[in-house]
Amino acid sequence: MRFLFLTSLFSVFLCFAAFAQSDQMADVSPKYCETAKCSAMVIAVSEYNRPLGSLTYSEQGARRVEDSLESSGFEIVSLYDPTRVEIINALYDFGASEGVDVSLIYFVGNGGAFGDKKFIAPTDAAFVRDDKDQTMDTLLSVTELYRAQPGTSLRINVMNTAFVPATETSKSLVPVPQNDDENYFDGVGSDVETLYLFSAQPGEPSFDSLAFPVALSNALEQPGDLIRTFARLRDEVGVASRMAQFPELRVQGVQNRSICLITCIVETDAQSVSVAQQLKALEDGVCEGEFFDDAQARGRLALLIGNNGYRTTAWSKLSEPVRDAETLSIALESTGFQVRKCLNLGLEKLDDEIQNFKQALSMQAEVDPSDDADPATAFFYFSGHGAADSENGVNYLIPTDSNAESADTLRGEAISTERIIEGLNTTDARMIMVIDACRNALKYSAERSGSKGLVPFRRRPNLYIASATQPGEVASEKSGYAQYLAERIIAAGPVYESEVDLVFRDVGQQVYVATNGKQRPMTEGYFNGRFYFQSSP
Repeated sequence: MRFLFLTSLFSVFLCFAAFAQSDQMADVSPKYCETAKCSAMVIAVSEYNRPLGSLTYSEQGARRVEDSLESSGFEIVSLYDPTRVEIINALYDFGASEGVDVSLIYFVGNGGAFGDKKFIAPTDAAFVRDDKDQTMDTLLSVTELYRAQPGTSLRINVMNTAFVPATETSKSLVPVPQNDDENYFDGVGSDVETLYLFSAQPGEPSFDSLAFPVALSNALEQPGDLIRTFARLRDEVGVASRMAQFPELRVQGVQNRSICLITCIVETDAQSVSVAQQLKALEDGVCEGEFFDDAQARGRLALLIGNNGYRTTAWSKLSEPVRDAETLSIALESTGFQVRKCLNLGLEKLDDEIQNFKQALSMQAEVDPSDDADPATAFFYFSGHGAADSENGVNYLIPTDSNAESADTLRGEAISTERIIEGLNTTDARMIMVIDACRNALKYSAERSGSKGLVPFRRRPNLYIASATQPGEVASEKSGYAQYLAERIIAAGPVYESEVDLVFRDVGQQVYVATNGKQRPMTEGYFNGRFYFQSSP
């Protein structure tokens, strides 16, 4: 997540209005910018001093957008890793341009908010602890960008950032929805039609990835009304990010005419329908893979859940869980597991998948084995949000449609790990439960100022529990836990090296080192006998 680490009480700035469209369509093809003057300023910041850190895809994405603007006929001013003074000087020259019909400003980098004042961070931005005024002096108000727009027919503001605050207690970003529409434009009024396109919805994070700039680049090169091509961005970015991120569009000063950078003549766009269908499938929750009866031998079954697209205000979207589930799926299949992979499951579907998984495992466990056969083994993995009812000592996995904001609402809005485990003791099946879900604490509970994450798990025979972090701690999405686990499962070497304890021990060490000691994975439990991911010695 890209962010500006500020410690005052901020309110996030990501307020947008409904999409408006004109009633009249006028074709101004072949290319608007061949007969009109189009100017753009691209500002991309990748390198920051601590604690802001660096962005991986800022420059690459900006170059992609710049190429599309150029091919559409824009004259471009580019600033890469500019200082505050360099941006101010460039904005002055940009705003003084004469005869500009369409102007566009694209910014990618860190953003933040002090109350209803929103800022972007140049490369020399400084975080001065406990000194808001001094910190603000190193930033640049988004109002300055808006007011520099010289376009007389259309002005386009594209902010590839999230204006989110940080909290002193969590030391991490907590997006807070802002409902004050009056403050959105910072007092900037204009009779010129103006587009405000943000890479994320109100209160949601904007991730450091190529999903948004690639979709923006494609939109700039597509035929059709520019507003409509921008409106399709939400679905495209939603699919590309597996529901981790949704852009938002607002239009001010709507005019009754179209602006088409390529042409207004559009063929039937089957691809956009396909994208919409893909997004609808993701919103409904999708699963791949089936469990098959094996009457000859006891099998290995794996159910992998990756939840990115949280759909309520109670839980923020995540960027990595879907990718983590897909990565582990490949590794487990290579070691003989039948894998069912599910993405973005709501409560009902999550519960159904768990019950079907347990039933399939029970059928495998009932098969009479030969003397040298291994017991049936289940591998359950969940990546997403997790929370705990610490008073009752119960851990919960959070589905994408959960509205739980306090411990006493978890029972009806989430799935407890106890519900997943129950019934296993009636068979000799073994279960490896991997929980990569300790993202943050509940919104309304004592844990907000005290302990976070999950509570300790209860030991049972033939149950091996691995968690991405210790009880009471928070796990980072970027720790690499799932990637390290997948690599270790398929690592070449003597078969005994694939024994479950050795695998998770090594993964824990890798994560601990990679996070500079901030995250310590844990394991709990044991098997009757030994389990090897590779074939038995």
